[in-house]
Order: sequence, then structure tokens, then C-alpha cells
Amino acid sequence: MSYQRNKLGFTVVETVLVLVIVALIGLVGYKIYNTQKSIDRVTNDTEVVLESPISTNAKEQSTINSASDLKEVESSLEELGASTEDDKDLSQLESELSGF
Repeated sequence: MSYQRNKLGFTVVETVLVLVIVALIGLVGYKIYNTQKSIDRVTNDTEVVLESPISTNAKEQSTINSASDLKEVESSLEELGASTEDDKDLSQLESELSGF
């Protein structure tokens, strides 16, 4: 007497394959979501800096001609609350963008 197997339904291999595909789609979506969130945060931070009150020297002078000008800008940014954490986020974003 031979035993016939039911050939309907999914096998284990097909089920695992579907789970792997769903996991990959989820990971790609998560990565895109986090990248977009980082870009939005940088954009919002930039808007805050642009809308912040700037000293009269910075308003009058629109170009940077020397290292002392850079020092003045750096001190203005420090007064506005720019932190190294923002720099880390920006450097991470730049490195991710360079990969494209």
C-alpha cells in the first residue's frame, strides 16, 4: 500500500522565502524612513539657524574673507546652540549621501 502525500499548500522552503522577502522589504523601508527623518531634522535645524537673530556684523558682512571671519561665525553658531551632536548627524548624513 502506497501513501500519497497531499500536494496542496505551502512547503517550509516557500514559507521561509516569503518571510525573508517581507523582512528585506521591511528593512529597506525602515532605512528609508530613518534617512528621511535625519534629512528633515537637518532641514529644520537649518531653518531655525536661518530664522535666528544674527548680530549686526554678520548681517552687514555677507562674505567670509579671512580666518577671523570664520572664528566670528563659529562663535555666533556656538551662541545659537549648535552642538557637536548636530555635526555628527550631519557627517553621518554626508557619508550616506556620498554612497549614492
